[in-house]
Amino acid sequence: MKKLPLEALVSSTFSRARATAEEIGKEAGLKVEHSELFVERRRPGIQLRKKKVHPHWLWTQLQLVLFGRYPGYRHSDEETAEELLSRAHAALAYLLARPESIIAVVTHKTFMRALYACMTLGEGVTGRMYLGATRYMSMKNTALMIATHDGSSWKVRAWNTDARNL
Repeated sequence: MKKLPLEALVSSTFSRARATAEEIGKEAGLKVEHSELFVERRRPGIQLRKKKVHPHWLWTQLQLVLFGRYPGYRHSDEETAEELLSRAHAALAYLLARPESIIAVVTHKTFMRALYACMTLGEGVTGRMYLGATRYMSMKNTALMIATHDGSSWKVRAWNTDARNL
């Protein structure tokens, strides 16, 4: 990360992202700005604080996989795919409105996938398109995406790369 001439650092408000961002901020000499725009996708309440092998977690996940591709489907209190994409578009607009040109964002796997979908597929991306594409968006746990905006569109320059490769 030392090789990147960062001008700003934005992070999710979730603790694991905050901790990562604080370390990057120390190294880059930047103050971290925390934003709710970059938090992970809100899962159904019934899945929170349950292991992925718990029957309620598994049953809810099965329903989300089977029916979550349908526009407007909501299991309970989760963030739908359409809401996630809307937030990702808002996050991209937020980044474009900033005066800095080189901004690092510390976020989470699912939200980074949503950002990628919005960057590559544009305003027309639907929840169904996003959910269908996620199986092809394999990611490491600590992956980097590098993207640029040329004034009219986003270009993803690197996906799922490692900071050591920069």
